[in-house]
Amino acid sequence: MSAAYRELAEFYDQCEIIGFGSGEKCGTWVVPPAWEVDKAVLTGPDGRILADWAEKKLHLFTYAPSFQGSVTREELQEHLFSVPSKPDRIQFHFRNQYRHWQPEWGFCLPHNVRESLPKGTYHVDIQTRFVPGQMEMVEQVHQGKSDVSFLLVGHFDHPEMCNDGLVGCLAGHEV
Repeated sequence: MSAAYRELAEFYDQCEIIGFGSGEKCGTWVVPPAWEVDKAVLTGPDGRILADWAEKKLHLFTYAPSFQGSVTREELQEHLFSVPSKPDRIQFHFRNQYRHWQPEWGFCLPHNVRESLPKGTYHVDIQTRFVPGQMEMVEQVHQGKSDVSFLLVGHFDHPEMCNDGLVGCLAGHEV
């Protein structure tokens, strides 16, 4: 995200990158530690990889803590997220972003894949770190002819999603 903010600030005039460090108060919120992912792989009983963060960022619950171990299908189901009405899609799980004080590990799978998981033992290898970091944002102020202010907000924190995040940021800067 930091690299994207810097590119945005180079492309649009009058941009300023603003940052708040982990532990700092920002409004009514305290900035949590940064989350870094080294690896997140879910392997099925047959050795086939079912989810790999390196291939698709949406597979891993955002802000998931580390977990390595073997679990049964029933135990795994408690750590999976899917949406039955969209059986072929990997949905974005963001609960941990807003409840970062109790993060849960887990994977997002298409619902039809989740429903077809065979009985057996699954291997989970999630390697993440929570480190001091910086929550950044880009601010662009454009003075118009009116004294009325408009605040246009976008975000970059939803990975690999269409019509979300970056699109809103670009639309706001274009306006």
